[in-house]
Amino acid sequence: MKAIIVTDGKRGHENQSLTLAQLLTEDEEVLSIRKLSLILEAPLRALFGTLGRKILNPNILKFLLRLYLSSDSFDKVIMLMQKRKESGSNSIVTISTGTQPAVPVILLSSLLNAKCIQIHKPSCVSLRMFDKVILPLHDLRPGQKIPDNVLKYPFAISMATKADVKACWNTLTLRLNKSEKELREGKYIALLIGGQSSHFKMPVELIARLIDVVLTICEEGGYKLLLTTSRRTPELVERALQNKIQDRLRLIQVAVWGRNDMFNPVPVYLELSSAVVVTEDSVSMISESILSGHKPVVVCLPIRRRSRKLCRFKNTLIERNFAVYTTVLDVNNSLAEISSSYRKKPMEVIFNELGVNELIETLKNSLSLSKEGGRS
Repeated sequence: MKAIIVTDGKRGHENQSLTLAQLLTEDEEVLSIRKLSLILEAPLRALFGTLGRKILNPNILKFLLRLYLSSDSFDKVIMLMQKRKESGSNSIVTISTGTQPAVPVILLSSLLNAKCIQIHKPSCVSLRMFDKVILPLHDLRPGQKIPDNVLKYPFAISMATKADVKACWNTLTLRLNKSEKELREGKYIALLIGGQSSHFKMPVELIARLIDVVLTICEEGGYKLLLTTSRRTPELVERALQNKIQDRLRLIQVAVWGRNDMFNPVPVYLELSSAVVVTEDSVSMISESILSGHKPVVVCLPIRRRSRKLCRFKNTLIERNFAVYTTVLDVNNSLAEISSSYRKKPMEVIFNELGVNELIETLKNSLSLSKEGGRS
């Protein structure tokens, strides 16, 4: 079976689609969509979000896909159609995450006569347009009725791909001039800093205090720090962090400044760390930490605008004991509690606890996909 991912380019969304694809098959292709103006995109979404699977004329479907897909991605679709025609293979599943790729993935599945999986609830698009929809629990309102094609899951399915992990190791070992073996002999705490969002503020003083607390923990416990910021991290926050670590560089194994550095070290950080501290704004980094076997310490941020969805996400993790939410001042106690009572879990254990294996088996059975990835 081949999985075709339609992505809006957002790393968190793309990682979720890639994670699902790699759990279903070892053969995936990524297609990118254009950034359409809202004036054009919104009415198209409203129209084809309910009619997309009813359009059967391949020429109309190709015309519409030309609007959405980048030139390279549209060429890939044409090549794929030609290969299918020559080989007679029908084993394709299309996957998308979020709102923007939802309509193009519907159109693509109609064109290729493929099964279609959507992750998260897209705005103004009927869930019945998809063969299966995977909804994190925080996407669902209490008592909300959902169609039969919806599968519920605790939170975002977000993990680094095998290729990402390999590339991450290569980059990190080159930057540090150390071998993977040497790095694995160390003792680390990872600090993952997200950024401001429509829901959270990120005050400079709070993050400056956080780095002081975590560096003190490293010094007292004999750890080295693995630090990264993100593209969303405010410039003043990143500068404050850079200034704060100058006098304590001996405690820093590596720092990646994400505003200007495209390297994503998180996959290796999660492999190496004994403990993970992450800011509350980043649902994807929190989810990825849990899926890698950690019980992350999540540092609460001041709220800019309350989100019921994010409140449900937080409550789910607390109720199921997947993460510890804490204030900056209490990070020390939270880390001490985790280090004394929790050990990083192997992937197969965490997958069973989270129901990942059951989810994948349900998808394969309900979409009539064999365990080897072919359609029965």
